[in-house]
Amino acid sequence: MLTLTRRIAARPARQPAASPVRLARLRLQEPRMVQRHEQTCEARQIIRDWHATAASLPEAGHDDALHDARVAWARARQSRTRVDPVLLARPPGVSDTTLATPWRTVVVPRSALRWLVESDHTHERGHGSLWRIGGLRAAANSNPVDVDGKAMQDELQSRRPGHGCFAGVVCGPYGDRYSKYLFVIDHLGMHIVREMTPCDLSSRGIALHSLMREQAVVGGEIFFDRLDEGKVCINFGSARFPVRSNYQAEKVAEFVLALGYQSVVAMIPEREFCSGEYGLADRYGKEVQNMLFRAGDDA
Repeated sequence: MLTLTRRIAARPARQPAASPVRLARLRLQEPRMVQRHEQTCEARQIIRDWHATAASLPEAGHDDALHDARVAWARARQSRTRVDPVLLARPPGVSDTTLATPWRTVVVPRSALRWLVESDHTHERGHGSLWRIGGLRAAANSNPVDVDGKAMQDELQSRRPGHGCFAGVVCGPYGDRYSKYLFVIDHLGMHIVREMTPCDLSSRGIALHSLMREQAVVGGEIFFDRLDEGKVCINFGSARFPVRSNYQAEKVAEFVLALGYQSVVAMIPEREFCSGEYGLADRYGKEVQNMLFRAGDDA
C-alpha cells in the first residue's frame, strides 16, 4: 500500500472539484466555510481516497495500530452526518428538552470574576490548574485519526475572561441541535464552534471536540439564549474532555460568567458525580436538573 506522502507525490495535479451547485449550497452557510472548501478541496479529496482504499484492504496481517484506526475512521465515515444547508440556515425550532427550576442559585462575587480576568495562562500549558478548573489533558475515548487541533481552526471563535461575549452566534432554545455549539477550554481560553459545521476530516462529518483541540481542560456544549443576549446554557457533554466532578463543572460556569455574560444555566445535577458518570440524561430530556450562576457584589 502506498504511503500518503508517496500517493500525494504520484497523484497528477488537478483543480479543486467544486461544482457551482456545491458552492451555491455552501454559500448559505458562513463565508469562511466556502473559502476553506475552495482552498483545501484537493487535499481533502486525496485523504478521502486514501481512507477509502485503506478500508477496502483485508485486516489480516496488518498489525499497525494506526492503519487499523484509519480503517475504522473510513468505515465510520460511511454513516456520517450529512448537513442540510437549508436546515442549517433556518430559524431555530422548538426543543424537546425542558429544564427544571434551578435547584441552587450561585452568586459569584465580582472579585472572583476579576481574578479570572486578570489571570494569564498563555505561557502556562503545564500549569497544574488552569482558570481554577484543572490541568490540560489529551483527548480521550477517540479514534486517533479524529484528533487534530488544526482541523477546524478557521471555524473557531475564541474568548478569554474579560475579552467579551461571543459575537455572531446562532441563538436558539436549549437542546436544539442546529443552534448547539461545542466548547473546549484550554490555557488560551474558551473556543467554540457550531456542532453542525461540516468537516471532511471528521469521522462523523461534523465538528468534534478533538478536532478543536488535541489537549484541553474540559469540554461541553453551549447554547445562546434568543431572548436574553446576556444568558447562556451549558452542559458538559464531551466524551473527549469529560467533566470530572461537580466542583469542576461549577468552576466552568464561573469562567463563562467572567467572559461577560450575566447569567449561566449549567446542567449540573443535584447528586455528586465522579469522572465518567455524567450522562445523556444529565443534559437532555424532561425537567433536566440545573444550577443558575450570576454575578453579584462582594459581601
